[in-house]
Amino acid sequence: MARQKLSVEDQRRRNREYQRKRREKLNSDQESKHALQEKERQRWKKRVKDKKVIQIDEMGDRAKRNQRKYWREAQKRSREKRSIEDAVLRAHTPPDSPQDQDIQEYNARHSRQSLRQKRERSKTRKRHSREIKTLKEKLKKVTKQRNKLRKKIYRRRNATNKTPLDSPGTETKKMLSESNIRNPKIKKVLLFHNILRRELKKNKQTPGPRRQEPALSVSSGKILKKYCLLHQIHQFGITYKLIRGKKQTKKKPTFLKGITETVKDFFLNSARVTTDKTDTITRNKIKQQRMILADSMINLHSDFLISNPTVKLSYSSFCSLKPFYITAPKASDRKTCLCQKHENAYLILEVLRMSGVVKSNNLDDSFQLVCCSPASEACLLCTCSRCVNKGTVTTQEQDKIHVQWKQWERVQEETVNGINTKLVQHSGSLSKLIKLYEQILRNETTTHVCLVRNQSKAYRNTIETCEESTAIVHVDFSEFWRCKYQSEVQACHFGQNLPQLTLHTGMYYIKGGKAGFCTLSESKRQDAAAIWTHMDPVLKDIKTRYPQVTTVHFWSDGPSKQYKNKKNFFLLSCIPPTLGFERATWNFFPTSHGKGTPDGIGGTVKRTADNLFLRGNDVTDGHTFFVKVSNSLKSIQLYHIAEEDMQRYDTLLMHPLKQVPSTRKIHQVIPHENRIQHRQLSCFCLLVCQCFSPATFYFHGYPEEQQSDTRRAGKKRPLAMLLEEMEKEMVGGEDVMEEELDEEPLKSPEGTVTVTTVSSLNNGDWLAVVYDDHWWLAKTIAVDTEHQDLKVEFLHPHGPTAKYQPKLLTKDVCFCPVKDIIVKLMGIASPVKLRKREIYSIAPDVMDFIEREHVRRLLPKA
Repeated sequence: MARQKLSVEDQRRRNREYQRKRREKLNSDQESKHALQEKERQRWKKRVKDKKVIQIDEMGDRAKRNQRKYWREAQKRSREKRSIEDAVLRAHTPPDSPQDQDIQEYNARHSRQSLRQKRERSKTRKRHSREIKTLKEKLKKVTKQRNKLRKKIYRRRNATNKTPLDSPGTETKKMLSESNIRNPKIKKVLLFHNILRRELKKNKQTPGPRRQEPALSVSSGKILKKYCLLHQIHQFGITYKLIRGKKQTKKKPTFLKGITETVKDFFLNSARVTTDKTDTITRNKIKQQRMILADSMINLHSDFLISNPTVKLSYSSFCSLKPFYITAPKASDRKTCLCQKHENAYLILEVLRMSGVVKSNNLDDSFQLVCCSPASEACLLCTCSRCVNKGTVTTQEQDKIHVQWKQWERVQEETVNGINTKLVQHSGSLSKLIKLYEQILRNETTTHVCLVRNQSKAYRNTIETCEESTAIVHVDFSEFWRCKYQSEVQACHFGQNLPQLTLHTGMYYIKGGKAGFCTLSESKRQDAAAIWTHMDPVLKDIKTRYPQVTTVHFWSDGPSKQYKNKKNFFLLSCIPPTLGFERATWNFFPTSHGKGTPDGIGGTVKRTADNLFLRGNDVTDGHTFFVKVSNSLKSIQLYHIAEEDMQRYDTLLMHPLKQVPSTRKIHQVIPHENRIQHRQLSCFCLLVCQCFSPATFYFHGYPEEQQSDTRRAGKKRPLAMLLEEMEKEMVGGEDVMEEELDEEPLKSPEGTVTVTTVSSLNNGDWLAVVYDDHWWLAKTIAVDTEHQDLKVEFLHPHGPTAKYQPKLLTKDVCFCPVKDIIVKLMGIASPVKLRKREIYSIAPDVMDFIEREHVRRLLPKA
């Protein structure tokens, strides 16, 4: 039977066992061990002598690197192996008991003398490090100086040993001596070449701005290009850049000179001004605020040809006439003041275009879904009888297609502000999106676009057709400018020690001229009284310079806390006549479309103030700002406003004013004595016209005669009726009112319920509640049966009014007893939601009933 063959692992184990026994035998016999070691040394020397083993000093560079790398890796593996073995040994070895010798060594290492020596050594090392660092810096400086001197000596030596240049004749003789050519014509040509080259070189060294013009005129010809010798001109110091700069620019055709201003005005109307004070462009020493195009050049060219049908202008010529400071938008021009209505329409329109419902993402083209083609002004205002019910018929396939779209919406959040505007994503069927887009077009977008077009057109027409007796004033508030020192301590920089200046900027236009102005104040107020305080010196200045001006048209954006409110309307009807103006109007741009000249003026003023500050001027208050900036600005008139000047206009607003109905829809206000006319669109066709159905509003009561434009014409409100009856009673009239109130109970409208206990109330019920001598529309939040009261949320404003809505920032919540509840509204008497937002209205008969009951409670009982 054959012996079984061992495996590789068994062979290795047997070999290791054999080597172990051999080492033990050698270690036991020292003489045999020394003899074996001597034998191995002799064997090594013989191998080295026979060149069987190559030592490292005999290796090449590559072999040396490989060998040393192998040694490093082997050493690393050996250290790792020893560290692992030591770790295992320490883990399985119990700690030794302390010996007296170890304790003595420890005390010696931690004695007072050893610690002091350690500190001394540390100080010495640090001192040596500092000295080494200093010496290195000195060495670096000395080396740099030495190299500089060495270079100077080298250049001077080369300049001294420079051999003189040969003359053109000598150079020609040398060139001919190296060949067998003896033709005198060739000699003359070479001599002319050398002389011309020497002259061009000499011209290069001549100082002055015109030293290279002869060389440029020669090199710009086509003969050098023909024979491919254009590169030879580099030896004369002429580059390709100079040659390209020498090329004459093409002159614009003569027919473009007549329409240059027309195209420029079109670009100015089609671009928006950047608000950053540092965003400017300078060309030919002319600095302008940068403007951004609102559309592509192709679309603008098409719009220009449509608006100017008599002008024939190509696309390339149209682009060449664009002003240099009007540029295309860049990635850094992030739009942060976009119109929410336009953006919401564009977001849905892009989804519809990708789904194939519409062919273009042009908003005007999509108006054909709900308007006539082309859309007229009546169509956009939803007053056209032909397209009032126009819409798109959806298919069953569109009901099955699922799409997603985004909208900018106001979202209620648990933050400091409470309500934030965010981009919210929605999803649904394609047919649902089509119906939603048509609804948005009818309710918001078409009317908004009509407002933008009409107001922009009216603004341009008032400026272009301005008469000698008319002034147009465009105003806006700029951002606050913080006063500052050139050098500030930390407490001043991060504190609120220095004031912030309010800048009210604007531009007024007179026939044949215009002027910019800026009023500044240390007060942060931007209400109606502050606005007219800012406008007072401007209007007086206009009247002083142009006494023939009797009419002033104001233009501004429409924030409700600044310009578009009842207090500003009231002051508009009071102040201009006192300053010598017979007629005035206030016109508003639509929401998010009020950017214009005042923004550029504000940027110029703040940029000038920043430049003065950077030159070492401290601007610590409004007076310093006014004095220093006025000296630097010549084209903009500055006025300084004191906060005490606003009190004069505050006294005019001490008495409460009635709320103007539909203030948000107003875009033109025409004041009269104790009343105003307002309408949705601006019109200047006549002094007093009936375009766009103007409405009249009286600040103090109703007119005695019957007015056609008042609500419920010919019908007095119940409160006015009761007050008249009370007045008759006080002067001795018959006690008609008391009999009517005490003996004949009022007939309550359907859906109104009198509340006597909280047990009949639930969360979400609508109530009419008395608070602070006014009645309010309120919604029940919680009912407390123990204390017989309830928690309600008030809607603003107090009644009677046409619309009610919750308070925007923080909810107006209060506890109310049962006795303050006038009536509970149920069924058809409940408030009706007007829009997607929480805006409610009450039926007129229900409102009259609530108002009459409220007055009944206020009357003294007999």
